[in-house]
Amino acid sequence: MNGGRSVGVASTAAVYPDLSFDNKVSTLGLQGEELVADVEEFLQLRALEGIPYYTWRSGVKHDAARVMEFRRDRKGLCNGAGEVTNIEDTYLYPLLKSSDLANGVLNPSRYVLLTQRQPNDDTGYIRQKAPSTWRYLNVHAEILDGRQSIIYQKRPRFSVFGVGDYTFAPWKVAISGFYKSLKFRVIGAYAEKPIVVDDTCYFIPCQTKHEAQFVCDLLNSNLCQRFLRSLVFLDAKRPVTIDVLNRIDLKRVAERLGVESEARELFVDARHYEKEQPLLVFEKRAGYRTKRFTYMQPTRARSAVGRRRR
Repeated sequence: MNGGRSVGVASTAAVYPDLSFDNKVSTLGLQGEELVADVEEFLQLRALEGIPYYTWRSGVKHDAARVMEFRRDRKGLCNGAGEVTNIEDTYLYPLLKSSDLANGVLNPSRYVLLTQRQPNDDTGYIRQKAPSTWRYLNVHAEILDGRQSIIYQKRPRFSVFGVGDYTFAPWKVAISGFYKSLKFRVIGAYAEKPIVVDDTCYFIPCQTKHEAQFVCDLLNSNLCQRFLRSLVFLDAKRPVTIDVLNRIDLKRVAERLGVESEARELFVDARHYEKEQPLLVFEKRAGYRTKRFTYMQPTRARSAVGRRRR
């Protein structure tokens, strides 16, 4: 890496594939208060940065894969420690992990035990609804009670994290956070249950397959992929983050790709799983300023974000 010439930012650095200063790969640098991987590409595409519309979510977190994750084989349902279990299907959901999404393996081979649908659900109800599952949890209580993360403290016993209505959406657009692949995937249901992803993945919930496929096509478009690659440092431990994903304005991508009419119809309910009122998309624009840049935004769309249904 070598100090580079100014391209409209306070500081930049040229990136080369080796110790030679021939064949520059890219120029990284600051844009506002943000470090971007390719300044020149970002400056060409920064108009795509704005309102995320959808809320990006991390997948489910339990910190006990030996107990909470399962595979089916000839012996039956086996947990992560290889123990055969006879728990009910009531709280089991098909699971995809980062490696599955990165490699396009979308037929789940794993299941995860989700003890809650909402973060504060009383897990004691499992005793009546699924007694074998309750016995299983108690047999492995030492592991589950010993989870060190603060997120499990002062919450119901055997809780999981990262669950809500969005977790159980019938369709999702998901991406791995750990791999260099920036490919987004549409995932739906398996064995009549919604597929969930683990906490190494990010996703947005959708109500229909059509909506999910439309959003996925926008994200996988060459235009959006170029913008993402200008932001993402592929050699980072977790190249893709929610902060990066939230910088993508899907409405602006749709406008550039000439599909704004379809986006107008679909993005109205982008916050459906947040229980927020419909967004007013593609309205008259007004300027607003962030710590990065000044943008133009639909006047009423932003005011709708965060406002709950009455």
